[in-house]
Amino acid sequence: MVGKTRRPARVLVINPNTSASLTKSFEPVLASLSLPDTMLTYWTCPTGPSLIKTQADMYESASHCIPLLRAMADDFDGFLGACYADHPVVRLLQSYVGSKPVVGIFDASILAALQLVGPSTRFGIVTTGVAYETLLSEGVRHLLRRDKEVLAKFGGVAASGVALVDLQPGSEAGAREKIMDATCRLLTTKEGEDNIEVVSMGGVILTGMERWVHEASELALGVEAGRRIKVIDQLLAGMLTLDALLQGKSIRSVDYSQVLSSLHLEAAAGKKGGALECPPPMDVSRSRDQRPCDNCRRRKIRCLFASSEAINCVLCESRSTVCTYVQSAPRKKRPLSSNDDTPPGGQTGSRPKQRLRPGSKDDTVVKDYASLKGQSLLKETLGHQNRQSSAIIGATTDFDPSLTHALSWNAKGECPSFQAQHILRRANQNVHFVMRPDTQDEMDAELTNLDAIEDFVSPHGPELVNLYFRIVHPSFPILHKKVFLEKYGRSYRELTPTGLGAVYIMALNWWSYSPALSSMSKPDAHVLESKVLKMLFEVHKRPKISDLQGGLVLMQSPNVSSWALAGHLIAMAQNLGMNFDCSDWQVPDWERGVRKRVAWALFMQDKWGALVYGRGSLLRADDWDVQPLTASDFPETSKDDDLEEGSAEIEKGKQTFLHMVSLTEIVADILDQFFTLRATRRRQTIEQVLESAKPLQLRLKAWLTALPIDLSVGDTVPRKLSSVGYLHLAYYTAEITLHRAILRSHSMASPAPDLYAITRLAASTRFTSALDFVKRLKAEHLQSFWYFSSGLSLAIIGLFAGILCMTSQDREGAEREALLAKLAEYRWLLRINSTSAEFMKYSIGVLDTRSQLMEQQIPLQAVLHAAQSVRSASQLDPVEYGDGDDDSPFTDDLLLSPNDGDEVWQQQKQQQQQQQQQQPPPNAFEQHYYGFEASGLVDATLSSSETHQFWIDGDG
Repeated sequence: MVGKTRRPARVLVINPNTSASLTKSFEPVLASLSLPDTMLTYWTCPTGPSLIKTQADMYESASHCIPLLRAMADDFDGFLGACYADHPVVRLLQSYVGSKPVVGIFDASILAALQLVGPSTRFGIVTTGVAYETLLSEGVRHLLRRDKEVLAKFGGVAASGVALVDLQPGSEAGAREKIMDATCRLLTTKEGEDNIEVVSMGGVILTGMERWVHEASELALGVEAGRRIKVIDQLLAGMLTLDALLQGKSIRSVDYSQVLSSLHLEAAAGKKGGALECPPPMDVSRSRDQRPCDNCRRRKIRCLFASSEAINCVLCESRSTVCTYVQSAPRKKRPLSSNDDTPPGGQTGSRPKQRLRPGSKDDTVVKDYASLKGQSLLKETLGHQNRQSSAIIGATTDFDPSLTHALSWNAKGECPSFQAQHILRRANQNVHFVMRPDTQDEMDAELTNLDAIEDFVSPHGPELVNLYFRIVHPSFPILHKKVFLEKYGRSYRELTPTGLGAVYIMALNWWSYSPALSSMSKPDAHVLESKVLKMLFEVHKRPKISDLQGGLVLMQSPNVSSWALAGHLIAMAQNLGMNFDCSDWQVPDWERGVRKRVAWALFMQDKWGALVYGRGSLLRADDWDVQPLTASDFPETSKDDDLEEGSAEIEKGKQTFLHMVSLTEIVADILDQFFTLRATRRRQTIEQVLESAKPLQLRLKAWLTALPIDLSVGDTVPRKLSSVGYLHLAYYTAEITLHRAILRSHSMASPAPDLYAITRLAASTRFTSALDFVKRLKAEHLQSFWYFSSGLSLAIIGLFAGILCMTSQDREGAEREALLAKLAEYRWLLRINSTSAEFMKYSIGVLDTRSQLMEQQIPLQAVLHAAQSVRSASQLDPVEYGDGDDDSPFTDDLLLSPNDGDEVWQQQKQQQQQQQQQQPPPNAFEQHYYGFEASGLVDATLSSSETHQFWIDGDG
């Protein structure tokens, strides 16, 4: 009997970027494997990034790849992810294809390295760009995090700087120099121990360059030691691992010796191998009596020259520096001596360099983004320059725009000859900035702070940045993601301490949402907060927009937010001209969008801070000229959504932010109308208050009606966080703030019974609606980002119910009992939800304190109301509120002390007698109602019940 022939396994080789030529280069490499039972199909993603350079690029490419791969998943038996990184497309695709194996070449190369490395040696990676040093290091730690002994086998990553341009004809020599330089740096560690035995090529564009690693190994370590270095071909490692899984074998059974590069120095003698033709070998002879240059001596690597005519060595050429030979040779080390290679005499006369950290290309960072090579968003920036601050020139200072007519300006609108060490920058014909470079001392201090922040969270910085842009940024989009990641990708030192620290602090709140972090110990966020806050206050003389952004992000933390800090940020913002209209400024379009988003975030911070802290707004309408936000001010769309579970939706977050801004404009008018010092001193009848309140109530109702269905509380997406909760909470807070003003008018003059009933019922309805909102909150809401005012807003809503209880004149107590029952339910909901929402714990603490006051005074209020009902048959006034503690955000509505009852009763009695002389008879409600009609407060055609319903159903 003839056995059945096995069908060849169908494998899809996936290139997640859009470079078809790169995919083509995979074919000869994988064809070298003898796999007769495997049929390979090569696929290039048609849309998305052309090259994966950053973590943001990886997630963007995954969003393009996954829908297309899912559609064709049934046609294949296995999948090979050909991107050398911990790419999310591998993890996500595995979750969709069930038992079918999905292998990434990055994972496979690490498995191969661990099998090939010796008991006392380590493996390392030679990669492409500097950004990959951090990305790959984090990826290795993520894979090996469960076994510290295995992780100790990892010897680090060395970036070569090789890019696609180095694959062009005629560019081979440059690529070779870069690979050899990176290899030398990798093989010689900072401790001086040559213990790297296995090197993996870390990037598919490096395919065919393995022979240069061999060449550099022999030059750096000597022929005998260099030939012991094993170089892993990443594609072969991935394919062998996948083939084993397709055959049902364990990956431990894979013979990874097959993935070692067979290219040796014979390639340098003229043979061809791999994707590139090898240029002539380097001239290893050294000039200057065989001495290494100072740079190579410090790095403890061999000083290699591209040719006998070369003036500078490979290392110095790659860093655009000149070889120098001024340092003395170090003394021979004695046994058991330290590894200090400081020349005799100690200092060499130059500033000592600080230790390099992951993500840093060198000790120095870019100072002028106009000098950056290639594409960059930052070349024409005004407010995002590194190591340079800007200050707007005000209208009444010692400078005037009329003085600029005779000045000459370059294409960027700069006048470099304005003042020594300063540049005058013209935003438009009437707006000018003074650009001031940081001093050396300021730069040193800033770099020290940046290093301290990075060390505090190291090695988790990149993962925290990823968390921030997954969860916080979509709902609070005041950063420019690509600008931040461009800077961070080159070096965290290009950011400001406040900007970097704030991102880390906020991301720490969602530590458990990262699979890479959840099992590790979490840094103390409170310690980092205190450090970054101190740094924020130190930069007030030379603020940058990134400092302002960082401050606003910090303010979203309940532990940080304060009214004093809001004032500090507003002063910084005015110094940066954030309150100006930048529509016609000579800045990039993306920077206009950033300025507008940051400005409106500052506006919200001021107005909501004024509300919840009971303070006067610091931003004046006459000094606010920022144009409304539009969709074009937000560079990201739903296509940029992070697919990892627990992320927030970008489009929903953008709409939440936009509607929060429009709601804040209404809140600003409520505060101006009823809660300024002058407004609170006005004694108005309830008719006057309702007349002023109706336009605001109509605007609130229109705002709610216009809210998209996507922003409703019930609209949640599985495994996605939703921050719409803070938007709805803000709406109920605005409604209740308006009704607090109406209730306060009861104490100014006794309203007619029907008006009193209408307004109290409307107020009670607002609290009931807020209670229902809290009931509808889901875990997706509670675990998401909440605006800084949320904890105080919940406390204000609960206090509002307490005010209604205290001012109830229901003689039988039924109204008060019903309100107390709802308030108890409200407090219980906050208490049980606080385990998932930390900010609710503050709300509970405030309500517990205020409840003690209410419990003391409810019996007193009953006595007072009974006494007043005996003395007068007319409608009674509610008790007035005391002044309260100045430090409390609720000073307007704190309740009476029990000892003040008799005095208050006497005052109320006298006030009541005076008011009765001015008011119409108690049964003249028709006259009051006519006044409403005449003033336009209600339409004359409405029935009395419909009028009541307007105030009761104001929230729609």
